[in-house]
Amino acid sequence: MNTRNVLLTALIILLSVSVFGQSDDSIQTDNLFGDDSSALVEETPEDTEENDLTTELLTSDTGVVLGGRYHFSASASVVEDNLVNPAMDSLDDSFSLDLGTTLSFDARPDDSIRVLGKVAVSYPFIYDTSRNFSDVFHVTELFSDFNIDDRIFFRAGKSTVNWGVGYFFSPADLLNLSKVDPEDPDAELEGPVSVKMNLPFGLNNLYLYVIAPEGITSASELAAAPMAEFVFGITELGVGAYYQKDHSPAAMATLTSAAGDFSLFAEGVVTYGTDKTFVQDGPSLITYDDKLFYKATIGTMYTWSDDLSNFKVSFTGQYLFNGEGYAYDDQDFVTANRQIVMAGIMSGSGVFSALSLSDIAETGRHYGAASLRWSSMLQSDFSLSVFYLGNFSDGSGMIKPTLSFSGLDDIDISLGLSYLYGEAGDEYTPFGDSVSASLTFTLGGTAF
Repeated sequence: MNTRNVLLTALIILLSVSVFGQSDDSIQTDNLFGDDSSALVEETPEDTEENDLTTELLTSDTGVVLGGRYHFSASASVVEDNLVNPAMDSLDDSFSLDLGTTLSFDARPDDSIRVLGKVAVSYPFIYDTSRNFSDVFHVTELFSDFNIDDRIFFRAGKSTVNWGVGYFFSPADLLNLSKVDPEDPDAELEGPVSVKMNLPFGLNNLYLYVIAPEGITSASELAAAPMAEFVFGITELGVGAYYQKDHSPAAMATLTSAAGDFSLFAEGVVTYGTDKTFVQDGPSLITYDDKLFYKATIGTMYTWSDDLSNFKVSFTGQYLFNGEGYAYDDQDFVTANRQIVMAGIMSGSGVFSALSLSDIAETGRHYGAASLRWSSMLQSDFSLSVFYLGNFSDGSGMIKPTLSFSGLDDIDISLGLSYLYGEAGDEYTPFGDSVSASLTFTLGGTAF
């Protein structure tokens, strides 16, 4: 069976077993410029109007709208990694600053074209052997939106691509350069340089992405990714595929829907081969380019508030099956060798120097993540949240409760505890379990 038929068969299987996804709140309605970028500037009124917007609303008298976001936070933390015999002299303390800004422009010279650019600047404002110039100053988005006869819509340039529907995990996000971080799932993702074509019909959409990988030198290195979205009542189904020469081809499916007050979401992905390198007994390295790998995820979101707003509660939970993880019988081998593998990667010598840290991430096959938040507790300025992340395969994980206070103008304070549990060598406890506490002040952060 050739590769195309294998992928097609696998995709049909995925669709047949897909479960419902999140509510139709995520359905794209901005057909004028295709899917929204994750720009940090506030959306201007023309982004939410219908297709009969007037030229006056679609253009700006000044030609360019400037905006951005500024953030500054200081965090002090202590870590106890000797839970068997804890002592004051075994505490490790640290202090960190997070200072940066995102600056953007949104230019709409006429009603048929839009140009948006965004750059990020972060502290420390120096670069050396451990910090490149791109870590200080980085172009996160730069693209134009235009169309042909208000029928076919284009986006050309560097922009975030919104393929996946998952919150903590998104295996169907095949195109972005960065992955969703379960500990910071709302963080903006970095997208590739691409040309997107969008053909809407009714509430449905057809897309074609042509993607230029970083450092491209030949047209043969271009990647292609078609996608289709179909709306059935409150349910949205997405199907897509990805192909690039000398890389593992992939097919994906997403589903979003609702059941009562619960938003539901699901994703499924199948790849023919994998770009990941595995460690096997010996030790030695092995890759697979002729084997099917599956990933799937399902999750839900729920919010509730009583009539007096004393209890404003939100919950998000998600499960991930990771077919690229090691089998259960191999988990002990992975745990026993994780520190050795990490040392080889960091030193750049030995058999493990060919690996990257991503090769030893998500080594399990079963994961879970959940967050529970009580906002404005009893109508106060305090909020309480609990975050959980776990690798069910090796038994390691994280539990992190956080108490936040926002009663001061432009100052937010949060106190968090983090418990990492598992055996030494497990994914979340490579050097053993630990407990940490952190106090963070966020000062003057704002969007403008």
